[in-house]
Amino acid sequence: MIRNIELTNFKCFEQVALRIRPLTIVAGGNAAGKSSVIQALLLLRQSAAGRESVDTLRLDDKLVNLVSSEQAWFAGSDTANVRITVCDDTLEEDFFAEIPDASQADKQPACVTSDNITDALRRAPLFGDGFLYLNANRLTPQPEYLKGNTDPNDSRLGDRTGHRTVFRLQEALDHNEDVKIEALKRDGKSGVPANVNAWTSYIMGSSVAVNADGNPSGGKATLTFNTPSSGPVSALNMAFGNTYILPIILGVLTAEPGSLIIVENPEAHLHPKAQLRMGEFLATAAQGGAQILIETHSDHLLNGVRVAAKKRVIEPENVAIHFIEDTDGDHTATEISLRADGSLDKWPAGFFDEWENALRDIIF
Repeated sequence: MIRNIELTNFKCFEQVALRIRPLTIVAGGNAAGKSSVIQALLLLRQSAAGRESVDTLRLDDKLVNLVSSEQAWFAGSDTANVRITVCDDTLEEDFFAEIPDASQADKQPACVTSDNITDALRRAPLFGDGFLYLNANRLTPQPEYLKGNTDPNDSRLGDRTGHRTVFRLQEALDHNEDVKIEALKRDGKSGVPANVNAWTSYIMGSSVAVNADGNPSGGKATLTFNTPSSGPVSALNMAFGNTYILPIILGVLTAEPGSLIIVENPEAHLHPKAQLRMGEFLATAAQGGAQILIETHSDHLLNGVRVAAKKRVIEPENVAIHFIEDTDGDHTATEISLRADGSLDKWPAGFFDEWENALRDIIF
């Protein structure tokens, strides 16, 4: 499990270190640097894809495209070195990758790595088969889904959109697969398909059964939803949010304990109650053994995690909240601690305070 990430001269950060917990929430304004934290990990992952060592950093690949080393380098620094350092408790020492002189490097710059990088590639969840990354642009309703070819950058559900989600659901149906994280099993059900239905219904607020139809070894599949008032309904005729959250729900329910899951904007296309329940779902998974890192703009999702702490769904020490902000070009991270009663130890200006600000403007 990742314990700490430190970035030096990477994109907007001259120097930043973030403590990482089973559930880590990265929040902040647009262009503050939230995505840069995730991109640092994705850069390491894609640079190692299909390789036994890392001697170059692939800046422009399918997980993340940083265009060039010049744009990946914090130009305001006195040095041109870029370094990404990760502390993972599967290893005795931190591992890192460094571009010695990013100002002179190309799109696949030679890099210097720690002596234990080979061990990290074998053991750290960031590089393992259980890794999952889902971009803010995810699975959308389609008349049918295409499996496509395997790519070294793919994680468990395919590319960063989760394009193989429907096929993975079909596999779970065909093999009567069980959920591996006990805390995620709802209503006494152990199977992945049954829990996909249960969690989708709970998050979306109405009963729904999700079904995939296709041959996992073939190239096409369809996605349908059953509701109490209808037979099978195409994804095209269901609420957009049902399809959009499916990769998140399935990715979490098929995760092994210790898996690393990174999701950008899990709240996208969800109404406020669903966003709150998504926070509860992710908190449940993190308490149960998965490691989840999310970037969010949603105070509702944050409140779902806070409620989960209040209800003892997750221990507060298993949550790290980082507020990233840009102050006249100085990008910094402030860690906010979650208490057992769901309160926060601090509330910096700009941290999900627009509701209060708007209410003040309305009243006064």
